[in-house]
Amino acid sequence: MLYLLIDQLERVGFIIATAFFLSRQRKLRSFMQYQGKREGLWQFILLFSFFAILGTYSGIRITGVGYKPEPLIFDVAGTEAIANARTIGVVIAGLLGGWKTGLTVGVIAGVHRYLLGGFAALPCMVAPIIQGVLAGCMKNTLKKHHKHSSSVWVACAVGFGAEILQMLVILLLARPAGEAIALVETIGIPQVFSNGLGVALFFAILIEVEREEERIGAEYASKAMQSLLVANAEIKALQAQMNPHFLFNVLNSIKALIRTNPENARQMITLFSKYIRKNMQSAGQDLIPIREELAHIRVYLDLIKFRMGDLIDIKWDVDDSCLSYELPPLTIQPIVENAFVHGLKNTVKAGQLLISVKEAQGGITVSVEDNGSGMDNKSGKLEGEEHMGFALVNIQQRLRHYFGEDVTLMIRSYPGIGTAVSFTLPK
Repeated sequence: MLYLLIDQLERVGFIIATAFFLSRQRKLRSFMQYQGKREGLWQFILLFSFFAILGTYSGIRITGVGYKPEPLIFDVAGTEAIANARTIGVVIAGLLGGWKTGLTVGVIAGVHRYLLGGFAALPCMVAPIIQGVLAGCMKNTLKKHHKHSSSVWVACAVGFGAEILQMLVILLLARPAGEAIALVETIGIPQVFSNGLGVALFFAILIEVEREEERIGAEYASKAMQSLLVANAEIKALQAQMNPHFLFNVLNSIKALIRTNPENARQMITLFSKYIRKNMQSAGQDLIPIREELAHIRVYLDLIKFRMGDLIDIKWDVDDSCLSYELPPLTIQPIVENAFVHGLKNTVKAGQLLISVKEAQGGITVSVEDNGSGMDNKSGKLEGEEHMGFALVNIQQRLRHYFGEDVTLMIRSYPGIGTAVSFTLPK
């Protein structure tokens, strides 16, 4: 009996090793984790039918004078039987899939065993069917202990009980009765112990697979959350950036006006405070209506007019229907600022600026055009920081963060004629 137990444990070990190997295959792992849903049902049934049939084929031939270990068993003589690990696949199918699934796998495994023959063929066909149904009835009990170590013990107890049941069915149905008693005396303890242990180990593998999936999912979720936090922090930092040269110029203009025109200085300080307040508010927002962005630009341009006076002519071409659409704050304003810093600043002619927000096919097109000094632009697209500085790269990054990689800043610029920067937002 001891040697038979050792050989039987080797067969169970082979089944467990096979299960472990298959659990490393992503597609099969998903079938092994089946939780009763219709999707993947037949794959689950076929997979555990495979384990049950493999348990039969890899069994140990029991003869009238003892047992005969061999690699695989494909037929059984009339006086022979098989000590096997078939119960593992049937019981696990029932525990995870319920009684209908356990019944189906039990029928498949039982019919297969019956076709191999032997004096115990009939009880060995009936037993898996009963085992699958009873294991399926234990599904709800197992759920209460799911993912805990106690669930392994529950599975182990079900495995022991299922194998004891098989021994009873053999005693009841196998004939002649004397050979049935002798068979149970030979295989009873080794098969009950090895299969009960096998069910527990198999179930432990499934629990570990599920825990591994959860750990991987939690790790990816954690990394995704860290990346999102970093991205949001970067976006907030980009939105909060202000051109220090503009601030210094405004402050210097206010300083000069305090002596020559205190009233204008007071108005400029009021505008400047609005401008600063808007920048601070924008740093805490993700998206704002285009209406708010344009209002902020008007404050900025009023500050510019205090410094440049009639040297700049500003035109607006805005569709009212576009004002409620949203975009990241401080998106258009830096483009307008660039028009002054890089375009109109170095020109000797009267400056003209056109700010356009129009409905276009598939989106909202925003454009800022100036008649400044222009530049040599061959590509028409922003390809780094060489064209008009960090501000435009900043804007493109934020637009793509919210609207996707298809949103691109387009630049049309000609030396001595001017520059137009535009982008289109999806509706």
